[in-house]
Amino acid sequence: KRLNGIYKTNLDKSKVTLIEGDASFITHNKIKAGETIVEAKNTLITTGGYPRIPNIPGAELGITSDGFFELEEQPKSVIVVGGGYIGVELAGIF
Repeated sequence: KRLNGIYKTNLDKSKVTLIEGDASFITHNKIKAGETIVEAKNTLITTGGYPRIPNIPGAELGITSDGFFELEEQPKSVIVVGGGYIGVELAGIF
């Protein structure tokens, strides 16, 4: 939640218009997001995502990236499962 707030603040500071919802391209520079149609020179559609906890023994001992960022102390060691950008960034910390 804290990290998402930082991203939102940075978007606001950069004067980025954020439109949340399902989106698709109408033309190379025009998109439809929900009922909103936007035309721009540069458009970025992000897919978003949520962590998936695997159905394996011991999974209940793990935490998601949101839980990781809520820790008050940095663990001495971790195992990172997953290859998303946050997983790759966390792996680089340790």
